[in-house]
Amino acid sequence: MSAALIFRKPSSKRGPSISRICCCRKTAVCVPPKTASTFAPDRLELSTFASGAAVTRVYESERRLHHVPRNRGTCNGVSWGGEGVWLHNPAAPGAAPKPGGSRFCYFDGNDVVIVWTHRKFSQSTHTDLLGIARKGNSDHPGLFGWWRFWHHRLGKTLT
Repeated sequence: MSAALIFRKPSSKRGPSISRICCCRKTAVCVPPKTASTFAPDRLELSTFASGAAVTRVYESERRLHHVPRNRGTCNGVSWGGEGVWLHNPAAPGAAPKPGGSRFCYFDGNDVVIVWTHRKFSQSTHTDLLGIARKGNSDHPGLFGWWRFWHHRLGKTLT
């Protein structure tokens, strides 16, 4: 990701950053360089939290702010608008579900936005993270493809 994104200060035109509305440990706001040749969100905000309860409070606050109902709809390359959990093992036949976090998506004018958590769940290799990715031109297939790859990786810690 570091080759495709650079850190910049939050843009006030996109609203307040999570770090200004919560008690998170750290927040990074990233935008792609003007010379990017691969897909990247127009804006990516990642915030880490001291606990699952803290990240859940902020996630729920964001979900309510954008009027996304719980446990309804979908976020994928075909349909955009909904909320639910994401699993580390969604297609593992016979295996017990292994929750990874929650996610919701919505349209903001012509922008598509996905908000997700990557929860620690007592795993030493994970951290409680909230991510918000935004892309213009209603490109939800592109943003979903990006998120599908990165949401498993963002939220892991180096051991």
